[in-house]
Amino acid sequence: MQRVNSFTTNPERIIGLVFLIFLVTLLGCSVTALGDKKMQVEVDMFSGRPNPHWELTVPESQEFARRFQSLSAHKGEGFVNEGLGYRGLIVRESGEEVEGDRDIVIYQGLVVAKRQDKSQQFTDQNRALEKWLIQTGEGRLDDVLYHQISKLAEQK
Repeated sequence: MQRVNSFTTNPERIIGLVFLIFLVTLLGCSVTALGDKKMQVEVDMFSGRPNPHWELTVPESQEFARRFQSLSAHKGEGFVNEGLGYRGLIVRESGEEVEGDRDIVIYQGLVVAKRQDKSQQFTDQNRALEKWLIQTGEGRLDDVLYHQISKLAEQK
């Protein structure tokens, strides 16, 4: 009788697992834990007054974590806009202090996960994550502002 080995080595799964372990180490938490709490989305666009923000529900936070986990590592150089006007979205756990805690900045196809002095960059293909997050703001943001940032997310 021949024994069948049910465990096969798949290089893509191993690379994915190593990447996930690296991400967990970098961010200091598991991706699952990321979606277990409500998340806050902030539109980074004003200076001199508070930025608009809204809270994701737990199911939306879980969907955000799923989408975030599916992003691929960004190859090459990238930067998040630090000028005037729309500078993207900042996602963090609701109620958390900004300094020293995890922030995820999403802007024009680039996602930067930051925690203290460490960061990792990912590619948001076709700005899908950014557009989805903006859609969750419908009805939670002022209508004029919502339509304004929706148009900005459509631009290249």
